[in-house]
Amino acid sequence: SEMCIRDRGQPMNPSQLPATIGELTDNALRSLAGIAEIVSSPCIAKTCVPFAEFKWADHLRGQISAGNMPHWQSITQTDNFTVVAGYVNTQEFQTVVHSTSATKLPGYLQPSQPAPPPPDCPWNATSCNL
Repeated sequence: SEMCIRDRGQPMNPSQLPATIGELTDNALRSLAGIAEIVSSPCIAKTCVPFAEFKWADHLRGQISAGNMPHWQSITQTDNFTVVAGYVNTQEFQTVVHSTSATKLPGYLQPSQPAPPPPDCPWNATSCNL
């Protein structure tokens, strides 16, 4: 079957997902993408695309490997929401999420483009029909 999501850079089948969200292991880059959707000035729009945070996490992982997120390296998984939300507002992160390499990601916003209201998503979260 087609791999449509990645976890920590590795392809993942929807059948590999845990049965409940409570069983999903934490991933700092997925959390970062999710926080970027809910801060007071979101730089990633919420979408109805299943597993959008997985796609953003994979992109962010590549940006870290390319050396484009050096300040993120100083943030740990034990840092609280306020610290991570503060990073979302940095020029470093804004440059990464508004880069041309991110334009095809779900929820991509142009620089200074306000996020639309969150959509009412009717899809099944276990589906991979993108």
